[in-house]
Amino acid sequence: MSSPTSTATLRSLLALSEKRDLIIAELKLIDAEIDATLKGAPVAGKTKARPKVGEVKLGRRGAVKEMIVAGLREAGEAGIAVQHLAKKIGLKPQNIHTWLYTTGKKNGLVKAVGRGIYRLEEAMGATTPISELKAPKPAKVRRTARRKKS
Repeated sequence: MSSPTSTATLRSLLALSEKRDLIIAELKLIDAEIDATLKGAPVAGKTKARPKVGEVKLGRRGAVKEMIVAGLREAGEAGIAVQHLAKKIGLKPQNIHTWLYTTGKKNGLVKAVGRGIYRLEEAMGATTPISELKAPKPAKVRRTARRKKS
């Protein structure tokens, strides 16, 4: 007969066997994805649904603005950190930083309270409806006729 095996050896074999089973299951999923791709069928379980944020749907013009302004409005006078706002409304923090810097601060909608912390501008107030929070239209520039140099 074979020599007696130690408990440590048995535990090691059990761990390796479990690891092998996980890898085999993963290989089966990959094979299923390959077959589905070759057949042209969509792969089940691989599509991510966007997070629902209130009634606002992404893709609509101004949707990001509505979500950010609503989050800042809820935060009140103290403001809210971009990281917390991102988790709350389901957007990437970098997208929120970019919006706040390029659109929010330049149009006077938001004010930086601290490092990475923003709040709605006091002039806008916490009760201003979102419909009034539209970016101002650029002023019309009159062009003058050029004079020819003699």
